[in-house]
Amino acid sequence: MSSLASQLSEILGKAFAAQGLPVELGAVRVSDRPDLCQFQCNGAMAAAKQAKKNPREVAGAVLAALAGAAAIETLEIAGPGFINIDVRDDFLAHHTGEIAREERLGVERYPADTVVLDYGGPNIAKPMHVGHLRASIIGDCLRRLYDYAGYRALGDVHMGDWGTPMGQIISELELRGIMGQPLTMEDLETIYPEASRACKEDASRMELARAATAKLQDGDEQYRKVWQQFIDVSVAGMKANFDALGVHFDLWKGESDVHDLIAQMVEALKSKGLAVEDDGAVVVPVEREGDSKE
Repeated sequence: MSSLASQLSEILGKAFAAQGLPVELGAVRVSDRPDLCQFQCNGAMAAAKQAKKNPREVAGAVLAALAGAAAIETLEIAGPGFINIDVRDDFLAHHTGEIAREERLGVERYPADTVVLDYGGPNIAKPMHVGHLRASIIGDCLRRLYDYAGYRALGDVHMGDWGTPMGQIISELELRGIMGQPLTMEDLETIYPEASRACKEDASRMELARAATAKLQDGDEQYRKVWQQFIDVSVAGMKANFDALGVHFDLWKGESDVHDLIAQMVEALKSKGLAVEDDGAVVVPVEREGDSKE
């Protein structure tokens, strides 16, 4: 079912055509000033040059052609030639009644383009907390709206499952002599914060974590196996929480899923002069003249 604006555009388009003007000039949209009117048409402004008349004169002729239109309660020329429109209550009631009887409630389907929404953002080996609610619920609401509108909407949880925190946990397991032992989410809830705190307090401990991170990301078989274990445990807990919230994800991707793409991306950035070597790291300079911070 077409919208109110579309129906009014058709009505005004005929009135413009009656003046020998293009029907497209009758395009109606929701008013910028709802305190003055419900809808507006700015076609008279665009038609003035073509009609060789003052915009208010064009608007007056259009209003005369609309006399007695069943859908319209009031018409008014505003400013240099805007047409302000209010619809009749019975027309509005009929329109909303028709919408209520439609299976899709008047929502048209759009072309089936693909939209990927990144929401959720939980971290591996850490319990979810109330801060995850906002992104998860808003993101899933958007996914449902896109899906209903006809898009191929994919929700991606985008887990934090890579980098130094993973090395902190693995090195902690090694120090405790429990590498390869079964782990529960309760175990990880204790191990992760203790490992993180130890690394903050002790530079040598952080070096162990960095070394473990490098081995993991270089594909060490034992490290990957241990890492996969606490991913599996964490994801099981996440899914239980998201199911309880009614939040859906089509993709369970994490930062690790793009690891193999990073090197070629860095080389591409370097070849384009966007990334440079600086103090032993590859960086993308973002400094601008006038920045107050380094």
